Amino acid sequence: MSMTTESVETKPVRGPALAWWAAATIFVSAFLLFQVQPIISKMILPWFGGSPAVWTTCVLFFQLVLLAGYAYAHALIRFVPPSRQGVVHGLLLALAIFTLPITPTEWWKPHDGSLPALRILLLLAVKVGLPYFLMSSSGPLVQAWFARAYPRTSPYRLYALSNVGSLLALLSYPLCFEPLLTTTTQGWMWSSVFLGFALLAGLLGWRVSKLLEMKTLDPEAPNREIVECEVAEGSLPAATGAQPSGSLMLGWILLPALASMLLLATTNHLCQDIAVVPVLLVVPLALYLISFILCFDSDIWYQRKFWGPLGVVSILLLCVLIKGAGWKQTALPGESKTVAEKALFPVKYVAHHVTGWINQSASPWAEEFHNNLAFQGVVYVAVLFIVCMLCHGELTKLKPRPENLTLYYLLISVGGALGGLFVALICPHIFKLSFELSMGIVFGYVVAWIALANDGRNSWLLNRQWLQWISAFVIMGGAVLVIGSTYEKVADNTVDIVRNFYGTLTVKERLGGDDNDGDGRDDRDAFSLVHGGILHGFQFTEQRGEPTTYYVYDSGAGIAVGHYPRTKDAQGKDNGIRVGVVGLGAGTMAAHAKRDDVYRFYEIDPKVIAISDKYFTFRKDAIDRGAKCEVVQGDARIQMEQEKDQNYDVIALDAFSGDAIPAHLLTVESMKLYMRHLRKDELGNIQGILAIHISNRHLNLAPVCAALARKYELTPINISVEGSDIDSDAFTGSDWVLLTQNTEFLTQDIVLAVSRSLAVEQQDEVLWTDQHSSLLPILKSDWVVKMRKWWKK
Repeated sequence: MSMTTESVETKPVRGPALAWWAAATIFVSAFLLFQVQPIISKMILPWFGGSPAVWTTCVLFFQLVLLAGYAYAHALIRFVPPSRQGVVHGLLLALAIFTLPITPTEWWKPHDGSLPALRILLLLAVKVGLPYFLMSSSGPLVQAWFARAYPRTSPYRLYALSNVGSLLALLSYPLCFEPLLTTTTQGWMWSSVFLGFALLAGLLGWRVSKLLEMKTLDPEAPNREIVECEVAEGSLPAATGAQPSGSLMLGWILLPALASMLLLATTNHLCQDIAVVPVLLVVPLALYLISFILCFDSDIWYQRKFWGPLGVVSILLLCVLIKGAGWKQTALPGESKTVAEKALFPVKYVAHHVTGWINQSASPWAEEFHNNLAFQGVVYVAVLFIVCMLCHGELTKLKPRPENLTLYYLLISVGGALGGLFVALICPHIFKLSFELSMGIVFGYVVAWIALANDGRNSWLLNRQWLQWISAFVIMGGAVLVIGSTYEKVADNTVDIVRNFYGTLTVKERLGGDDNDGDGRDDRDAFSLVHGGILHGFQFTEQRGEPTTYYVYDSGAGIAVGHYPRTKDAQGKDNGIRVGVVGLGAGTMAAHAKRDDVYRFYEIDPKVIAISDKYFTFRKDAIDRGAKCEVVQGDARIQMEQEKDQNYDVIALDAFSGDAIPAHLLTVESMKLYMRHLRKDELGNIQGILAIHISNRHLNLAPVCAALARKYELTPINISVEGSDIDSDAFTGSDWVLLTQNTEFLTQDIVLAVSRSLAVEQQDEVLWTDQHSSLLPILKSDWVVKMRKWWKK
């Protein structure tokens, strides 16, 4: 029996209640989607060494599950009868409830550092996989239901609403949830809210299924919808064709792929020299989401005539800052003799003065850019936001009619997942250096020019062939500039370079005689180890046993192990000491090892162990001297938790000099672990020494050490060594903080002579815990220091 027009008109008019219901479901799902990311990432970060790759892998997982959720929504709409869609979705929501809570147990802790990416993906799949899968499908699924229920109302603003919920989740986490609640409490609260979401989404699916079931009773008009919410004509988005072309769908994939790739590459770049903490993870992702919100909210936010030139100019300015004083001023042209030279004279003359002006003007800004972390971060995230606006703005220009809505969102998620896969899994295997950031900037430059070219249907070119050629040369010249400025070259003296989940390791060889060039430098042959951009080891080829870099004899580590009060055996012979070292590097600490000493290194990266064994002999030479050198693979904290008391005389924490500092190694919880493993006297006083290497370009870790010393009633001393002018590679400066209750060590003349008190006021101390470790109070940036002083006033 067909449904007549009269019967349709007699139906009661549906009010806005269902629309508000759909909006609430999408908002809650989006909030939970992006709230769970920092929660679960912070929970598992200490288990995998605190590397930026942990966050990158988590983002990759969420992108892949988002893709699966969009594919599920597309399949549900296309292949499942409307009357069954709500039932299927409701059953899966009920099943997801049985996977709660999302808090992982200690059973998931890795025993070593092998296969970290696979272990992270597996953990996330089990603990948050199904809930995240269903929440990720809510956006396109509810929008498709909304489009059928309100056929004359554009559903795309609901997509902007979902991004508002996501942005609110990201911003509220570091400001509200992280400082106030433990991660365990956060996990339970999230799980509780998910129960409410499951009820909200399940009932919505059941209600919409009933409505759609009634609409399919008219066999003569299977696509007719009951119009109960009138809107003005022309509210539908611009059509791109009922059947999207292959090139159009390729655009739906490539544009979000570029935005996703640049997001992760920028996040890695920001985190590699500081630490993986929510605030540094949230800012780039928040700007990424803001670009989505603006572009999908209204066409007014994305204007090609504004964002195209802004993208070109901003990327070129970034290249100038990166290149800095490295610009070479071209030679002033001499007397022109040939016709060709005379023709090129104006070009050479202009190039000479332009390069000279750039070199003179850019140098101060470039120096500030390379030395000021805050300035550098602002520039990079600004470029990220501009490129994301370009990508997502162009994406909205290609949006289809609502009947292709789920396919559109599915391919957008495909692009996002491909960008994440490229950065997290493919780049570490195909690139020796972090080239993905450079690639993202170059492609962003191209997209900016495409946006500019498409504005006004190419009217900017005036359809003149010669102007097109000039434009092509300008674009190619700029692209060469971008590539040349952002590409990180491999040094000529590099003998080995490897990259994995934990970063890039480079071994360099230095060849030379004894001051052959007369520059006063020590030019003995040597090998150096660089992790990212930080020197992690240096060894002379001939004088192999000489401690170098941060571990010279008068450094804090050298003083701790070299002047520790040794006990004697019955024959009056010195007993060996036990030393635990967190961070292997080149194994330089082993240069201090004497006969019968035990040095136990903890290293999470298997590549570091392999490189150390291949090019550096510190540990082998120590073994030849009669010492025992062991290497334990895995995160130091997890390994120490599993070990019995080691009775260490010295524990050297050497994981904070650069790259992404593992903040979980300087928390109250980690300190309890070190106290358990340090040697004690009969009264339980700590006789062992905790030596913390706090040399860092951007962070002042002294307040953290002072807070831990106060809490555990340890005496802190600071030992600083200036870098040598003779050879900055071999004899670098260093800052160490030693914590102990060993008065015999602290009262030695040599210790009193080289040490000074830790000059930190009590109100400036910063106590870190596993639940909260903010970097803002310890940033060395001048404007941050001024802000802190202003806040205290």
